[in-house]
Amino acid sequence: MAEQIADQFIEAVSSLITPVANVQNTTLYAPLTEQTGTGPICGIGVNLSLVHSPPLHVKSEHYTYITIVESIEPSSPAERAGLQVDDVIVSVNDKTVDDGQTIFLPEGLAEMIRGPEGSFVEVTVGRDDRLFKYTLRREAVSKSAAV
Repeated sequence: MAEQIADQFIEAVSSLITPVANVQNTTLYAPLTEQTGTGPICGIGVNLSLVHSPPLHVKSEHYTYITIVESIEPSSPAERAGLQVDDVIVSVNDKTVDDGQTIFLPEGLAEMIRGPEGSFVEVTVGRDDRLFKYTLRREAVSKSAAV
């Protein structure tokens, strides 16, 4: 009986949720797209997004949050290196971003990825059940790219 009620609840809630289950809040993520401090934003030329895994409309006993590459700026270090939209950020400079205890929001990852122009950052992403490690040289990116 309890399982039926739980299934009905999940179905009801799922009908109210966008299938993408993309967590976006323009107020929360505004700092990612605005100029911070003086001078250019130096990063790798991507926008990040926080999503549920699996999406909330999919029944699961466990849900987690993952940060994915939402978009890539043309001619950016990320595009030249081969990062792809929907890549899952796994680690930055060998710091695992999903340790089961801490949720790294896109803003926190952006701070980890940004740095002085010309310096390097190592980003590991998951794609198609494989890990890809990229060493990227930071450069000035447009204000439309958060990182």
